[in-house]
Amino acid sequence: MLTITENAEKTILRFEKEGELLLTLEEVLTGEKQAQISISGKLRSELAGIFMDELLPLAICGYTVAFDLSGLTYLSTACLDVFLRLQQKMDERKHGSMRFFGMSEAILHEFEMTGADELLEIGEE
Repeated sequence: MLTITENAEKTILRFEKEGELLLTLEEVLTGEKQAQISISGKLRSELAGIFMDELLPLAICGYTVAFDLSGLTYLSTACLDVFLRLQQKMDERKHGSMRFFGMSEAILHEFEMTGADELLEIGEE
């Protein structure tokens, strides 16, 4: 089940399955065409389509997006591919950017094993 809570400052998406909270995604617009997205929980393959649908408008509109992954405990390769496809869209349009910070060693390892760490900007907050 997907629950969306929105107000002028932020959007919160909560993904639940069989009563278990899988993922919380909090999107805050921090300035003109700037957003910070905090992700916590498990970013499973089954959520890749919804995840892409939520983030694609930011890539198309050329937003600068900072992803706080400090609460992320699992990242599927399908969802990591979403990040790569978003970066590709931004590169094609020659505007917008993404930056990732706060990730655990396990999540960083996923980026490194797939080579995504060489294609995406990983840094400090």
